[in-house]
Amino acid sequence: MEFVGVAASATTLLQSTADVLRYLAAVKGASKDRQRLLAELHSMEYLLCTLQERADEKAPPSSSSDLLPYGRTKEPLEQLEALIGIMTKKFEIREGRRRFLTVIAWPFKKDEIEGLLAQVARQKSLIDTYLNESQIRLSDAILNDITALGSKMIGLNEHLTRLSTKQDVARIQRWLEAPDPSLNYHSARSRRCEGTGSWFVGSETFRQWIVNPAMLVWLNGSPGCGKTFLSATILDHVFEYCSLLGSRAVLYYYFDFRNGRRQQHQAMIHSFVSQLSSQNDGPMEDLLRLHSTCYDGLNKPEYKDLMVILRQAFFKFQNIYIVLDALDECDELQDLLDTVKDITKWEPMNTHVLITSRDQRNIKESLALVNGDTRQICIQSKAIGEDIRRYILHTLNRNPRLRRWHRNTSTRKEIESALTSKADGMFRWVACQLDQLGKALSTFDIRGILATLPIDLERTYTRILSEVPEPYIGYISRVLKWLAFSTSGLSLDLVAEIVTVNIGEHPRVNLSKRFQDPVDLLDICPSMISCKDSVATGWSHLELAHFSVREYLLMDDANRKRNAQYGFREPEAHATIASDCIAYLLHLKGFILDEVYSSQCPLVFYAAWDWTEHAQVALAHNNVAVARLIDELFSAKPNVLRNWIISGTVSA
Repeated sequence: MEFVGVAASATTLLQSTADVLRYLAAVKGASKDRQRLLAELHSMEYLLCTLQERADEKAPPSSSSDLLPYGRTKEPLEQLEALIGIMTKKFEIREGRRRFLTVIAWPFKKDEIEGLLAQVARQKSLIDTYLNESQIRLSDAILNDITALGSKMIGLNEHLTRLSTKQDVARIQRWLEAPDPSLNYHSARSRRCEGTGSWFVGSETFRQWIVNPAMLVWLNGSPGCGKTFLSATILDHVFEYCSLLGSRAVLYYYFDFRNGRRQQHQAMIHSFVSQLSSQNDGPMEDLLRLHSTCYDGLNKPEYKDLMVILRQAFFKFQNIYIVLDALDECDELQDLLDTVKDITKWEPMNTHVLITSRDQRNIKESLALVNGDTRQICIQSKAIGEDIRRYILHTLNRNPRLRRWHRNTSTRKEIESALTSKADGMFRWVACQLDQLGKALSTFDIRGILATLPIDLERTYTRILSEVPEPYIGYISRVLKWLAFSTSGLSLDLVAEIVTVNIGEHPRVNLSKRFQDPVDLLDICPSMISCKDSVATGWSHLELAHFSVREYLLMDDANRKRNAQYGFREPEAHATIASDCIAYLLHLKGFILDEVYSSQCPLVFYAAWDWTEHAQVALAHNNVAVARLIDELFSAKPNVLRNWIISGTVSA
């Protein structure tokens, strides 16, 4: 290798130079020239030693650019070797054949020594230059290594900071226990048709709302008109708009009658704070301080403290977009409306608020008091006619039971024409009729259903329940009460267990009644019950298909005659759930509950943990049957109380 050759040449030259220096020590005369030559050769010897040390200590260069300074010293070394050879020859002539060093005379003439000195100085200067260049390259390489290491350290520090921030965000979000509105948002997006809501997001009102702060838009419409689908479309456009611009935050929330927690307006504030906590300009420092003052999260934050943090966070963003869906499904509607009014007054007046709900008087009166530009838009059938037609065609193409008609163009057109003309802007009504049409086995059946379409949702639900087979009426009635007022989602195996309980029979729990597949309930009572896959829990659960279903079941006295078999009041539903839970716990009196056995009793954990909440409502309305069951529970054998305590502890 050239790198090794340079080192060898330097070593050889050092030996020759040492011989010349030894000769010079014995020379007499020309003291000035001799001293000048000694000085040059000593200086050259130092450079050669430096070059040799660099070559010996340095690992072979990793690239041609690293080798270059060393390779360029080859020619000066060869020139020096030639010069040293000339000097050696001069001295060897004077030394004699025996090569015994004697006192000799100075062998060089004036012009010869001047030439040698000049050439040695020149070659030495070249080597020195190349060595300095090598040193500079080495220094640059070290500096580059240090810079690269610094960049890696900065990257590592940023990674650790991000990791710490993610951990802080996760800790704060667990502490806030805020409902996740993204579940509702993604559910709505998955069920809507492409292009739904384009009539609004392409309107001048939407364009003004998205660019003008301190503006509130209220979209209202009848039950089942697609407000939730529309809010998902609006969010899509807001997310896209804000992704192109900086210093903007999007806060959204879905009020949901199926979940008691999601019906609370304070849960909305928890969700807003949680959503902001994960953003770069969010209130994380303020939240961490509040978390610390709450004994590191042992205590939950107070509503007023979260409102202060939320208000301060609004100053960190140029614009805040707030989208609220289904205000009418909030249990604390007036408190919610007051909060919305307060938020619109907050400085620096940078909020864009959009809400959806039914057209209710109390909402209208409250929003009339909101400062700034307030717009009310009624979702009319003409506006969403194209959305409904698109939804009908989408369902005809995707629903397995309706795809049988994909080659029968005339039948498809009959369905599209009849449903579009009678929908009156109600997606929900159309969905129910499509479920009924899915049962049709012939064109004759299709035309029979289309000829007797109910005129509204109430009559639609009445017809659906009237078709429930007689043996299943009791099952469906009990399940509907559970779905309307259970404190948490009901898994499929839990619903299958509910139908085994009947406190009017003996035994109260008959496991032979357990449904082999609870999804069969969807066929018995279509359009009123739906099955959803939960991302949070990983299991499927049943729920009421729409808010209007619960409203139908909770008919007042004037309308209850139409729904005598299934209609109920809220206290009655809670009494049924409490009675079923206690009866189920009493059923286990002959068993010692353990982990294995409890897995075979899917209702036991809900019964142990939640029966008291339902019983409180029933007892507040003087329900004697529930009171008697409670007495029986507390006077039962020890196993019953033991099982209750164990189940409640495990489920907690």
